Amino acid sequence: MLGSQALGDDARASTRIPLSQWSLRRVPGLGRALLGAGPSEETAALATPPGWGWLPALSLTCALALVLIALGLSAATYPGPSKDVLFCAGASLLFLPLCARIAWPPASRFERIGLLLVAVGALYIIKLLASPLGFTPFDEFLHWKTADDIMVRQQLFTPNPLLPISPLYPGLEIAATAIANITDLPLFASALLLMAVSRVIFVCALFLLFEAITMSPRVGAVACIVYMGNSSYPIFHAAFSYESLAIVFLVLALLATACAEAQPADRGRRAMLLAAPFLLVLAVTHHLTACLTAVLLALLAAIALLGRDASWRRGALATLSASALLAASAWPTLMGSSITDYLLPTLQAALEDILQLLKTWTPVRKPFVSTDGSLAPLWQRATMLCALALVCLGKWSSGNIQREPPRIVAVRPCIMHLANSLRNRGTLLQPARFIRQRLRQLSDLQKQSHSQK
Repeated sequence: MLGSQALGDDARASTRIPLSQWSLRRVPGLGRALLGAGPSEETAALATPPGWGWLPALSLTCALALVLIALGLSAATYPGPSKDVLFCAGASLLFLPLCARIAWPPASRFERIGLLLVAVGALYIIKLLASPLGFTPFDEFLHWKTADDIMVRQQLFTPNPLLPISPLYPGLEIAATAIANITDLPLFASALLLMAVSRVIFVCALFLLFEAITMSPRVGAVACIVYMGNSSYPIFHAAFSYESLAIVFLVLALLATACAEAQPADRGRRAMLLAAPFLLVLAVTHHLTACLTAVLLALLAAIALLGRDASWRRGALATLSASALLAASAWPTLMGSSITDYLLPTLQAALEDILQLLKTWTPVRKPFVSTDGSLAPLWQRATMLCALALVCLGKWSSGNIQREPPRIVAVRPCIMHLANSLRNRGTLLQPARFIRQRLRQLSDLQKQSHSQK
């Protein structure tokens, strides 16, 4: 159903531009088309024919990129480029073509989902290349001990001196040991299979969540690829750890909530109930993620009470947030342990650093210096400073728009289209009204400035 719908969307595509008709005059127009602000003929001219699009070709480039990354991670010595150069070249070859194609307007929904799955698989293979034979990160050893106790002793809640709180939240270990018992695979292979399936489910659910909110497959796919750029996603969220599985349940609960808001009252209530099992399993999997989910749902319920949502949405969100809070607090109480003893030292240290910064205006840590004293590479520092400069430039230009309006606001039509699609779409979409109002004010200011000239 999904593939036929996507191929049907591709059938509306037009023909390609002959190579002989290309010129430098088309470059600005194609850039505006990439941002979603170009004329319709530019987008139609670049439309792909029905089929898989660039998915097979980009899959081959990802395979070549993984070969370069494997050479960069290998311990062997060989003549040629350094390992850092090979790794960076492989990472660039992996990400840049995928990002460009996913953001390209003519790409179909079917192709974007396929490219996202290719990116998920490639990133997970990078993690496997670093540790293909066993657990290596510190957190994986801690949960390996808990899972091994369940396999050997055939019972839950066996004390783990390495991480005492791990046996109290055995959702990850229950899933891994269940796979091991059903398939007769070793525990390491079962953990790899569990993490691979959970990452695929996570990205698909994240794409559907953003697509439901924005009503745009393109924006949903771009949001997913931006999230994959998070430094914690390739390694930390791929590790055999309870937060890697908990974040999947978080996104599934939010997806059920977002889908319920787009339904009528009767179907919306039933759809909202789908989030309850994810909240219950989340409370048994990870403490901090369960608390954050309860806070997010409470904020959504508060926005619904202050907004103009239907009465059934207000009641459903309030009930759902109360259920999440009850589950997050009842499980540690049932286990006879409080998570405050585990989280309070970390939160207290962070609060002390913030208070010291406010009192003395002296940062506790030096910029670009890690806790062990090592300095970040020059290219990372330069990239961060350039990003801050661009932010400051954007703030300065927006503050001086009345005196000198920008000649081209390339992203404004794209954001206006997004705000139009987000209007009156439910609680998760309330910020779109504010964006729409500010963009209207910006447009009025530009018209006034042009009329004065």
